[in-house]
Amino acid sequence: MIDRDRLGEFVRMAWIEWAHEQPDPKPSWLVPYQDLSEADKEADRRIGEFVMNVLDKNYHPLDLYQTEVRRTTGTVGFSDTLVMASMGLAGETGEVIDHIKKYLFHAHNLDQEKLVKELGDVAWYLTALCNVIGVPFKEVIEKNVEKLQKRYPDGFSSERSKNREEH
Repeated sequence: MIDRDRLGEFVRMAWIEWAHEQPDPKPSWLVPYQDLSEADKEADRRIGEFVMNVLDKNYHPLDLYQTEVRRTTGTVGFSDTLVMASMGLAGETGEVIDHIKKYLFHAHNLDQEKLVKELGDVAWYLTALCNVIGVPFKEVIEKNVEKLQKRYPDGFSSERSKNREEH
């Protein structure tokens, strides 16, 4: 999910943070990732991969994505972020719909690459909305799966859709 260089950057950030806490840090401990030799970058990437493999059983990739969305959210404060995330989600969803409309009714090609990018934007804003209300994105997904399993225990059925109990 995350590229190797990003893992290396995370390892280097942790290393530098730790080095700043030491009474007499070696200068090599404080070198930013982009200034490292290729061999040192590869060492940090491998450490990052090792940690991700160890955490894999306990740390969901969506947690990492949610952290990345939090890092790249430019608004400050609950209200501004709530409005930005909600409007962004609506806007990006509209772009997905517009692309599909053009395919269905205007004889455009269905550009999967563009659609994937737009869906990524939808995911970003949805995750930003989860962040602002303090809910892990994976919890939203887990609760949705639980709801769907209760509603359609044997898979989708038109009859169950028409006669369902709301929870």
